[in-house]
Amino acid sequence: MKTAATGNDGKTGAGLVVLLGLAHFVGYADRAIPAVFAPGLKATFGLSDGQLGALQGAPFVLSYVLATLWAGRQTARPLRPGPHVGVCILIWTAAAVAFALAPNYPTLLGARMVFGVGQAAFAPVALAMLANAGPIARMQPVGVFTAGSAMGRSGGMLLGGLVLGMAAASGLATQIEPWRIAALMMLVPNLILAVSFLARRTTGPAPVATGGGVVEAMRWAGLRPLTLGLYMIAACAMIMMVQSLAAWSPSIIGRQFGMGPGPAAVLVGAVTLVAAPAGHLLAGRGATGRRFMARGPGLALGLGAVMAIPAVIGLSLAPTPALAAVCLVVLILASGFGAAMALIGLQGLVPGPLQRGTNSLYLVLVTVFGTAAGPMITGMVSDRIAANGLALSLALAIVITGAALVVIVAALVGTSGWRRLAADIRAGTAASGDPKTIAVR
Repeated sequence: MKTAATGNDGKTGAGLVVLLGLAHFVGYADRAIPAVFAPGLKATFGLSDGQLGALQGAPFVLSYVLATLWAGRQTARPLRPGPHVGVCILIWTAAAVAFALAPNYPTLLGARMVFGVGQAAFAPVALAMLANAGPIARMQPVGVFTAGSAMGRSGGMLLGGLVLGMAAASGLATQIEPWRIAALMMLVPNLILAVSFLARRTTGPAPVATGGGVVEAMRWAGLRPLTLGLYMIAACAMIMMVQSLAAWSPSIIGRQFGMGPGPAAVLVGAVTLVAAPAGHLLAGRGATGRRFMARGPGLALGLGAVMAIPAVIGLSLAPTPALAAVCLVVLILASGFGAAMALIGLQGLVPGPLQRGTNSLYLVLVTVFGTAAGPMITGMVSDRIAANGLALSLALAIVITGAALVVIVAALVGTSGWRRLAADIRAGTAASGDPKTIAVR
């Protein structure tokens, strides 16, 4: 029987894929709130760049990790995708409200931890549903999903900059900081989307298989630590590039050219709104061809990293906002392309029954070593070079260049192993987990 969630063939329908992409959009728009309002947070609470960097990543790592692992196990059960995703959105929205009204820095940290619970419980479930979806407009559904996150970062910056200007001009700005008003205004779309999901009463696609949880995925990955270890290193470094840039680009533009937080966020948001989804959708389109299946993701990851290095150096040296915007376009497109390819490529390196657990592990690793570490390390490097914050663009260039070099080296060393593993997966000789089936590479 055909439902709103699935088609006659049991695959996830295009409508649900689009809604999941929209949920990813609002989730990443909310993640961008500390980056957009960093100047206001710095002024209100007297924070250093190191504290701002920690706030944008580290506080929700523990909760995100635990909730992601839990959610990875729960997807073995039949899902009602509407209520599940709707509740996740409500949880992280409530945490975002607490963040906007926080009286001190510890409360900000606590709110971001709760925020991580709601977001972590969403992602593995969404990926499990997308595993049952066919291509949409000749693009991989995972590419559509990751494009939602890319557009969410840009949309969060653009919308945040606009509402910050509105909040500053309002009469309420004399009684409460404009960034708090703007942060609350940004959460209105969340409620609309949460209601839309909660209204969906259909049952989601059946689970892919039994025995495919996190523990089984770890056992299988342990049989080939070098091959998959190099892949995870490359993926984490690529996500570090993306998240460091997303966290600090509005502050860099503001400091480098003396722009206010609102105009800086609008500029970065407008640039990101074009470049980020272009990179993700380009990856989704490129990953549907046979040549990609034969080559594997190594070339694409390396290409994204190579393009990012001159772009971030150019950003740090740009004498005008226009040239900085050009460098941002290249940097955002390249890093977004590589980040999308990392997640898409992983699906071809893992047997279908183990994708659920492996995706949970992937999300944990890239969150700890990419999302959390990238912004925090950039802030710490900035404070180390110059305590007045004037070295932030140089710090970003150092971090992104270093991460890009890690991606390039991992891709050069690991590509042949990734190709062999992908070929074994397609041939059906890698699914059993028997050490004799595939040698540890």
